This record gives sequence, C-alpha cells and structure tokens, in this order.
Amino acid sequence: DLIQAVKVIDDGGFDKDKVGKYTVTFKVTDKDGASVTKKAVVTVTYGLITMNEAPTMEVQDKTIKQGEALDFKSLVVSAQDKEDGDLIQAVKVTDDGGFDKDTVGKYTVTFKVTDKDGASVTKKAVVTVTYGLVTMNEAPTLEVQDKTIKQGEALDFKSLVVSAQDKEDGDLIQAVKVIDDGGFDKDKVGKYTVTFKVTDKDGASVTKKATVTVIEKSEPTPNPDDNKPKPNPDNKPQAPNNKTLPKTGDSFSLSLYGMLMGFSGLLLIAVGVKKRRKKSSF
Repeated sequence: DLIQAVKVIDDGGFDKDKVGKYTVTFKVTDKDGASVTKKAVVTVTYGLITMNEAPTMEVQDKTIKQGEALDFKSLVVSAQDKEDGDLIQAVKVTDDGGFDKDTVGKYTVTFKVTDKDGASVTKKAVVTVTYGLVTMNEAPTLEVQDKTIKQGEALDFKSLVVSAQDKEDGDLIQAVKVIDDGGFDKDKVGKYTVTFKVTDKDGASVTKKATVTVIEKSEPTPNPDDNKPKPNPDNKPQAPNNKTLPKTGDSFSLSLYGMLMGFSGLLLIAVGVKKRRKKSSF
C-alpha cells in the first residue's frame, strides 16, 4: 500500500472561498522508481454564509431627586449576544449627556456594547433630575457645668463638659475643645470663664461657657464633737470602778494583822487539845 506516499504535485490554484473548478494532480512512486500521476477535479459552489449577529441591549429611563447619587449601570436592563451570551459587564457609557445630580434637568446617557467579532449596538436612556427636599444640617448641642475648687487644687477642663451631641454625627464629647481658658490660675483666688466649642463633620458648631471659682484654702476647723465621750457601741452599762490600789503603809498593817490572827488561832487549838486530854484521863 503506497497511499501514504501519494503527493500533490499541482493544486490547480485551489481557493475554497472562490466558486469554480480546480484540477489537482497527484503522483506516487514505488521503491524501484516507477511512478504514476492522476488528476482530480474539485468544484467550489455557492453555499450558505453564517453572518455574525450584533448583540442586543435594553436600557431604562430613570428619575431621581436633586442631589441623589446614581450608578449608570442601574440603567442597563440586559445585554445579550447570540454567540457570546451575556455581555452586561461589557456595556460602556460613551456619553453621559453632561449629567449633574445637583442640577435639575434631563440628561441623555448613551451606552454601547460590542461582541468578540466586533459587532456592536448603542442605546440611550434619559435621566431626569427633579427638585427634592433639602435636608438642613442641625448644629450640635453642648452642655457644660460650673465648678468651685480650692486654691491650688488641680482641675481638668474636660470634667466641666457634661455632654456634646449631634443629630447626624452622634456623640461628639471627644471633639470638644477649649478655645479660651479665661486666664485660669488654680493658685489665684477668683472667677474664671472657660469657653468650649464643638464642631460637627458638616461644619456646624456651638460654643458654651463655664465659670470656675477658685476659693481661698482655709486651715481645717477643729470639730467640737471630738471632745465628747464616745458612745458605747454595745449599749452595755459600765460598772463603776471602785478598785483602788492600797498604800504602802496599809499593806504592812494588813500583813501584821494577818500574822496575829494566825498566831491566835494556833493558840486556841493548843488549849483545846490540852482540855480534851484532861477529860480523857478521868
């Protein structure tokens, strides 16, 4: 079998994209050098040509209020291609029509999508900006308190701030600042006006004043109650203390008296014993 040894020696100018007849010449040679040639005719006829279809895209109009944010992608409903499928991520804004969310009016936004074969489609959507309610920023509130301290006593101004609140920003107590300490001197008796200020993120601010009074530091006054007898916590009546220590002379007299009494007792015992012996002898 020499089918694998067959060669094309002339393609006859074959063009698959051009209608016509083409003569193709083949040749095969054996191992001994003998060969043979043959010709074949290829006819190219008209056929159906598949055309690339352009993608389809659907967009929608929208009305927003003045100052309202808008993402143009929200205006794209769908973008499909027969060959490529979903192309919504490939949609681009080619013209925003001068859109300004803060200016009332109508704006025409142009979108375009292109498939991988270069076919494209464009669509337009109308964005209408209408008058809306304008929200006014409210100034924060600040509450401070007066304070009296003794001469030389330390004072943290932050302790004078009771609260600092904002409707939009919440608690602003950490943002409170002292803009005027009124010449405060803790070592000097007098009254000082301290001014506080707090500002919200939109620039609205409020100021408040607190009065710090420094009084003279006085010596501690003795308490007259300290000299009064302290009450008995157990409410028990205290027994009178009648015990007195004997004097030195009294102690000697008592000892001598005791010795005499002891001697008299021994004498009486001896007399008693003698009488009993006499009676027993009778």
